[in-house]
Amino acid sequence: MLILHDDAPHVVGLDTGLTCTGLATAGRVMRTARIGRKGVTQLPLADRVEAIMGLGEAIVDQAHLTPDEAPPRHPVAWRRPHLVMLEAPETSSAFGGLVERIQLFHEITRSLIAMRVPFATVPSAILKGYATGNGGVDPRKKRVMAAVRVLWPEYGVLNDDESDAVVLAAMGLDKLAGLHRVPDARSADWLARTSIQWPADLPKCPWVRT
Repeated sequence: MLILHDDAPHVVGLDTGLTCTGLATAGRVMRTARIGRKGVTQLPLADRVEAIMGLGEAIVDQAHLTPDEAPPRHPVAWRRPHLVMLEAPETSSAFGGLVERIQLFHEITRSLIAMRVPFATVPSAILKGYATGNGGVDPRKKRVMAAVRVLWPEYGVLNDDESDAVVLAAMGLDKLAGLHRVPDARSADWLARTSIQWPADLPKCPWVRT
């Protein structure tokens, strides 16, 4: 049996998007959030860049919030993640807002680097394969949402962005602490995929004992 120490890892999953970034945490705190802004791509250039900078800051701020650890009289506590898992940016122009989406990704990663928070990127097909066993399932969004409802029901009712974020956070917790709810073989298979870009130095793992 695997048991988390009291000071469990704080892992964050991010499915980044302009109108809706899905965020989920795993480890000691399990929660989700939606952060976004409509109409960003329609703003004048300078306003657009500034809006995306602000959106990146808001996402990174949310990645640090752990409400159950808040001291008295404070709504939230501030805790640096041990690892942030990001869905790799989709570079197809077919989805629209390509330049803006890439800027948002870099605003987030630049802030994480400045704060010395390790992060990894996971292609969409890999996170979906981890959740369902098949990275090419169709329709992928519905299959992942259904898998999340079964495997991680404590998160409640989620949209597709939050569901992807839950899977990303779960993958990070699995990588750091060996804790997973997917079958052992699936965990080993999909976490070993070479298209995942892990940080050069993963955090040491003092959180699990047998």
